Amino acid sequence: MELEKYKDMEINNILVRYNDIVITEDELGNCINRYISTLHEPDDIYKNHRSFNGMLLYLYKHLIVYILPSDYFNNYELLNDIFMNIYIPLCYMYNHIPQLSNYCILVNIRYSYLYNIKTGEYVNNGSIVNNKHQDIIKNWLEICNSELVDEVIHKNSIGAMFLAKVHGFREDNATNVNITVNQPMITETQLNSIALTGLPQLPDTEN
Repeated sequence: MELEKYKDMEINNILVRYNDIVITEDELGNCINRYISTLHEPDDIYKNHRSFNGMLLYLYKHLIVYILPSDYFNNYELLNDIFMNIYIPLCYMYNHIPQLSNYCILVNIRYSYLYNIKTGEYVNNGSIVNNKHQDIIKNWLEICNSELVDEVIHKNSIGAMFLAKVHGFREDNATNVNITVNQPMITETQLNSIALTGLPQLPDTEN
């Protein structure tokens, strides 16, 4: 697949661009429709996190990969455009809580790589990565955490509560959540496992 080139021509509805390559709303929509057409139950894209994550992987393999340069993992302006203009809107559209570990599926980056940059542990050519890169990742996390806290407060979601505790949030009482991040209750390896396999099945509270 070759993405549209906007050099010497005008293209509307551009979501992401890198040099003379762009991803448009139409291209994204067509790719999503192709993926959804492969699902046994199309509505699963709204209800099943595996179906949604499968779409993220499909988008990477059939769309996103074509706009990424060889050193894209250091191009945080491009990664930020993909996060803000593609990933977050998809989460809102299909009713899924944004998670940085799931965004990593869309751009094929290890979660631990981003986490180490955020904490200043990653060293590039003998020096700590650009502070701007750290700020971008922290902004991604703040957006994800804000949505997670909203899910806990407004929907009383058991799954969201579990995920919030995974990320180190403390529940002060039934309606208030302390959004100060503490030491995570599980290891990074366990968190990555949850990102791949999903949260444990919970009992149906309506029965």
